[in-house]
Amino acid sequence: MVGILGSAFNPPTRGHLDAIRQALDVRDEVWLVPSIDHFFGKAMLPFPIRWQMWPLFTVDIANPQLRLSVLGGLS
Repeated sequence: MVGILGSAFNPPTRGHLDAIRQALDVRDEVWLVPSIDHFFGKAMLPFPIRWQMWPLFTVDIANPQLRLSVLGGLS
């Protein structure tokens, strides 16, 4: 079963890491879906910067069942 975890990840935090680890414990695969823009216009770091943080942010998890995905639209 796939778990989907969407968030602004602006910035990614230890709380996000905890949620990711918990999801990996109960799901076969977890997809992380960072939002590109905020529905209510909240100021966020530019998406390319947040995207570039992911390899550093998830290095301690190193789980082949963790996927990073991009979907268009507002969150």
